Amino acid sequence: MRRLGQLSAALVLLFAAPAATANSLTFDFAGTLSVNLDAFNVLGGLASPVAFSGSYTYDSLTPDGNAADPDNGVFLSTTAGSGIDVSFSGFSIATNPASPFLRVSTSNAPNAPADIFSLRSLTIEGTGGFPAGWEFQVLVDLADGAPSDLLTSDALPTDAPDLSLASFNFFQIVGGRTARTSAPSI
Repeated sequence: MRRLGQLSAALVLLFAAPAATANSLTFDFAGTLSVNLDAFNVLGGLASPVAFSGSYTYDSLTPDGNAADPDNGVFLSTTAGSGIDVSFSGFSIATNPASPFLRVSTSNAPNAPADIFSLRSLTIEGTGGFPAGWEFQVLVDLADGAPSDLLTSDALPTDAPDLSLASFNFFQIVGGRTARTSAPSI
C-alpha cells in the first residue's frame, strides 16, 4: 500500500468488557489522539486533541498460527464479523464485511522485558469525506515493562487487556489510494 496520508497517535484507550456472541468477542475502546499527522491534508488538517471510539471483534476459537512457540501467538481471525471499526471527527473506517480480517499477536515470554498485545486490520471502507478508492490499515500496540503482567499467556485474550498495566500505547491509521491485485498480507 502506498502511503498518501497517515494519522498516528500517542493515546489513552479505555477498553470495555467483551460482548460475546457465540464465539465472537467484541471489545469497545475510546480515547484521545494526542499527536497526529495529516501531512497531505486529507482529513482537513485535523489537529489534536481528537476524540475517537470504536471496537474490535475476533473469533475466540481462532487457532494459534504460531503454536510451536510457547511465548508468542499469532491469530488470524477471518470469520464473519472479525475486524475493527473506528470513528473520529466525523470520519469512520471499518473492516470490509465481505473480507473480514483481524490479526491479533501476543507475546508473553517469561524472561522478556515486556508483554505485547497487537492488532492489525485492513479496513477498506471509509466514510465522512475520505477520498474515493482509499484503503486503510489500523494498527494498535500495547506493551508493558517489567514486571511483564499485561498478558497471562500467549493465548488469544478473552478479556480486554488492562491498560493500567501498559506502559506503551500506540494507535495508528494508515491510508492511501491503491490498486490491489493480490490478497492482503499483514
